[in-house]
Amino acid sequence: MKANVFFIGLLIVLLFQHAKVISGSNGCPYDQNECNAYCHNIGCHRGGYCGGMMILKITCTCLRPCS
Repeated sequence: MKANVFFIGLLIVLLFQHAKVISGSNGCPYDQNECNAYCHNIGCHRGGYCGGMMILKITCTCLRPCS
């Protein structure tokens, strides 16, 4: 049981390391292309998508910056 909880916690931490959340809607939830364009425009990001809780995808999430 403890191993399962540890594994799930580790997985959550790794998922949060993969994406950087940008505050503000930037087109979400209605226009994911606007979010993607916003992430490209703020610097060297690989793009973005609308994310959030369940169907309320109101947060623009930018993928990790380019290396």
